[in-house]
Amino acid sequence: MRPFSCDSRELRTVAPPHKKILSHGYNQTLLDDGVEAGSTTACIVRLKQSTDCKPVLEYSNLGDSGFVVIRHGEIIFRSQFQCYGRAPYQLAKVPLRFKQYGAIENRPDDADSGEIDVQDGDLVVLATDGVWDNFAPDLQKVPRQFPPALSWRRYWSVELASFVDVVAESPDEAAKNIVVASLRHNLKPDDITVIVAKVVVMASKL
Repeated sequence: MRPFSCDSRELRTVAPPHKKILSHGYNQTLLDDGVEAGSTTACIVRLKQSTDCKPVLEYSNLGDSGFVVIRHGEIIFRSQFQCYGRAPYQLAKVPLRFKQYGAIENRPDDADSGEIDVQDGDLVVLATDGVWDNFAPDLQKVPRQFPPALSWRRYWSVELASFVDVVAESPDEAAKNIVVASLRHNLKPDDITVIVAKVVVMASKL
């Protein structure tokens, strides 16, 4: 995430709104003949400035990927998961021959969208469910001590950690540390993608 700066003489949008980004990407995929079928969750955030030159984070999240904002070692905001029972919301491209069997097909408008105020030094962590499934629900406690299968207990000797502690160890290497901890916990193996950004407020131009 690029450093944030504000010139009071000129307020302008430097990127399209997050909802338009999500809709454009989805529509382009539907039109792409090279993509026969598939589905995905989505998480988009964008840093902008308010009318009083304060940093604001816009977001659109669909499904069970998501993001958190960490300030001084505490989670001050977490996006909401969207699920039908145990199945996450998802954007999908489904061939007509498969539609008769039923499929989860959400639209970009179904995403949970909003904006929150952020501050200099805040950490924004975006990740797929391969991360969130492997930490305690509140992300601030150590996850359960044993793996799902009881027969694995005698092999379970790893040191467990809370999500906020993993990030706090080294913000500069937070993404790598989160992936390593997720794989080490291995409570629910899944794909893992992580992006960590730091909000940096630069001095206003005079």
